[in-house]
Amino acid sequence: NSTPTVSMNNSGVVVAAVQGEQGDQLFSWVGQYSTTEVQWHARRIIASPATHSSIAINDHNIVVAVYQKDVNLFWHIGKVIVSTTSELGISSPPVDPSEGNPIRLDIVWGASGAYDIGISPSVSINNDGAVVAVHTRTNLNDASVGWRVGVIDTTNSDPSSTSTTSSTSAT
Repeated sequence: NSTPTVSMNNSGVVVAAVQGEQGDQLFSWVGQYSTTEVQWHARRIIASPATHSSIAINDHNIVVAVYQKDVNLFWHIGKVIVSTTSELGISSPPVDPSEGNPIRLDIVWGASGAYDIGISPSVSINNDGAVVAVHTRTNLNDASVGWRVGVIDTTNSDPSSTSTTSSTSAT
């Protein structure tokens, strides 16, 4: 099983990764923070089976999730889409407190892939698209910390667009 994880950007867009009721599916939630609550908008499946996840979002609404399948680690890139009700034909959506406009948030998941062997991954992304993922390495009885560093092209509207990556580990 997995502990839920959450991340929020400076616009108050919140993403969460939550294990499904059956315990083998990993879902994402996207919502909007206000001063007293989070108005949740959409739930999407990230992967199945999957456990031990982490999720992060930057101010360009680029989302990165990392998760574990057995001892294999995977990444998944997504983008939060902000739409007005007139674009979606929704009659009673939440209201963006800064503009007073009805909005709807959704998340579109793009590229994904395996990146290492280990357990308990965690991820962070900055506004330049730099991503750092850390995990506990488990190969050859080595319980050291492993990490991956990569860059996502945040200027491209395609959530699956990635550029250079590198990796290293330390004890």
